[in-house]
Amino acid sequence: FWGKVWTLVAWCEMRDDFRAFRIDRIASVVIAGRIFKPERGKQLADFYRAVERSEDYGMAPDRAARS
Repeated sequence: FWGKVWTLVAWCEMRDDFRAFRIDRIASVVIAGRIFKPERGKQLADFYRAVERSEDYGMAPDRAARS
């Protein structure tokens, strides 16, 4: 939850990185029928570690946006 919108943090195959997707902007979902095996660097714990290492970690969201 960022401010006034809910977000879904997930691995983005197209960007090859984590992305925060706004729930209110997801128009449809297509089940691809593929099963992803856990890969190093693409799991939620990896996202949390990256956030903790970032310079903005611990800042209020409005301050982080200005830095």
